[in-house]
Amino acid sequence: MSDQRDQTCAERWNTTRYRRAVISPLVFAGLMACMAAPTSEIDLREGNEPGECTDDADNDSDGLFDCDDPDCAGAVACEELDICAALEFDGFDDHVEVSDHPALRLDTGAPFTVEAWMWWDGRSKVNIVRKGSHPSAGWNLRINVMNTLSFLTCTDCGTIQEGALSGGRELPTDRWVHVAATFDGEFTRLWVDGQPDSAADIGVPTTDTVPLAFAEGVDGFRFGGLLDEVRISSVVRYDESFVPAASLRHDDYTIGKWSFSEASGTASYDESGNGYHGTLHGAGRVEDCSSSNGE
Repeated sequence: MSDQRDQTCAERWNTTRYRRAVISPLVFAGLMACMAAPTSEIDLREGNEPGECTDDADNDSDGLFDCDDPDCAGAVACEELDICAALEFDGFDDHVEVSDHPALRLDTGAPFTVEAWMWWDGRSKVNIVRKGSHPSAGWNLRINVMNTLSFLTCTDCGTIQEGALSGGRELPTDRWVHVAATFDGEFTRLWVDGQPDSAADIGVPTTDTVPLAFAEGVDGFRFGGLLDEVRISSVVRYDESFVPAASLRHDDYTIGKWSFSEASGTASYDESGNGYHGTLHGAGRVEDCSSSNGE
């Protein structure tokens, strides 16, 4: 309970899949603290930006709630609503676009991690997450012609690839799979379901100002299937085999994180708090997610 009371509802948004905050008075009795009946209920699923909380109980309690006041007059408890949602892409023109920002370019030579959960329909030569396509420069996490994971650094991501790292493990098409690329300042490494796939020195992405995009590509080569939990970080997240978390967390190293759990609308909110919100172009929300893995 103490951890919940020490966080604002914006912070709870950033670190969990919870989408409802219940605001209640606290009654202290010695070492025991009991929650009285809720006085406000904040629904975070209705397209509000992180931190912009609307009080469904109509008690004039919109906004952020925390326990910073000395009397600890209010407390935040979050109720899990079993939110399980992902974006479905048709493989033709569906995609998500995020406006350019220097932090998303990954062109400084500093460490980074790009990762996502996907359920892929089997078509090859498609982009998962990219910041560059013909005729622009940038970087690209994609599935190559051999149906393995690839990461590209390029001056023209459509034709000229200055660096291309391809994995050796064929990607499954019948379940959720976690894919990632890390860069430690020298070597880029690929990871599939928490296992190292391949590594090489392929250089640093070339600067470009094109938007960041999920599942976008040229005609005939667009990602089809489901995406969930895309995260870009300013640190190497993985340096040995690991068990991928179904719900990727936000922390101080998160550049951007998109879980696609909005209930409606064309916005895909960046849950990192950095404001790199995306716009949906045709992609539809479905009740499926990386935590279910087909169950």
